Amino acid sequence: MSTDDTAAPTTADGTSMAFVANKKKDSWRTPPALYEPIAEAVDGIDLDPCAGPSGDRLELPDDAEPAEDLPPTAIAERNVMPWEDGLSVPWQGDVFVNPPFSDVGEWLPTAIGAWMAGDADRVFFVTAANTGTVSWYHRWIASFASVTYFTGPRQNYVDPETNELASGVSFNTAVSVFGTIPESLAEYWRQEGDLVVRPWNAGGIVEDGGDR
Repeated sequence: MSTDDTAAPTTADGTSMAFVANKKKDSWRTPPALYEPIAEAVDGIDLDPCAGPSGDRLELPDDAEPAEDLPPTAIAERNVMPWEDGLSVPWQGDVFVNPPFSDVGEWLPTAIGAWMAGDADRVFFVTAANTGTVSWYHRWIASFASVTYFTGPRQNYVDPETNELASGVSFNTAVSVFGTIPESLAEYWRQEGDLVVRPWNAGGIVEDGGDR
């Protein structure tokens, strides 16, 4: 992705996503504020198929050597690194996906397919809050996700090299769910941001400890 702000993608409200196109490209790690409430509500996440960026995804100075692959973000019981190909491993249980934002359209069909086949109990899928993107938002999220949580404050993503929260995020974040969510998580999301519920799609909000 381009590092030029004028060439960077924008969200539906016109804000720049130049942060994603920054020197780390789209390899920023997931902030704990996004996944910890989910893990607590569902009693742990089983799979993260996008658990860490590989060194060759980072944009380095011309005279620098490519970094070794960085350790995974410890979100799930199984955290899949790039060389394992998260699109090819079995998706089972509760799955959390924060894909490279440049490849969202490639990961969404896999997420929905795994859920509809009954392999994944539910999938939590992170994207930029870009509801105007016809190519993936309307085709996949609006058509299949039972709920979408739009975060209140903008999330500061984690620098993949320093593991520190990085400032300067120019877009809001959304988490869409394929499947059900516990009522406690729905209530938390309502308090923290904006929760859109689509009763016409399968899944929805259930009592804590209820059916997935």
